Amino acid sequence: MALAFGLLSGGIVGAYATTTVYGRRQQSEPVKTCPVCPVCEVCPPPADCAVPPPIPVGPPPSIGSIEIEPLPVDPDAPPKPGLPATAIGLASAGLRREIEPCLEAARARSARASLLLDLTVTATSGIGHIRAVDVVRAEGDAEELAGCLVSAATRVQFDWSQDDGESRLKYPIKVGD
Repeated sequence: MALAFGLLSGGIVGAYATTTVYGRRQQSEPVKTCPVCPVCEVCPPPADCAVPPPIPVGPPPSIGSIEIEPLPVDPDAPPKPGLPATAIGLASAGLRREIEPCLEAARARSARASLLLDLTVTATSGIGHIRAVDVVRAEGDAEELAGCLVSAATRVQFDWSQDDGESRLKYPIKVGD
């Protein structure tokens, strides 16, 4: 009798703790996504997607973009789950390691540039990598640096033994003062 009461109490406490930590389970509904801010592309979307975002005077054009593997075209497939911060940290560390020669070469030329990279980090079959790289903003002497950064980002790989997933990462880079 005491064992049954203990198991029942443990189940109730466990259910309460799980609900408190993770929240209630949500029913699967289509995810409503708002367009990114056309002015800076880093700002969070507006709270109400019905309100149109501000119209930019002239957004900077994209300098370079590369797709490493084709995107799946299955419209019925659910979106890939996101990756935890650990995977993003591994991708970010790998990116820093790979782009360092590009940054050193730019510093040697006394270049002054700032860039914003939009990275898609994917982990499948035990390996994580940067699947897509897009330069969404480039200022200063960024033309040559952008090509080197995109090329270096495609070489990033890291071991990932947890669940598959995909996340986006905005990565700012600044060289010079």
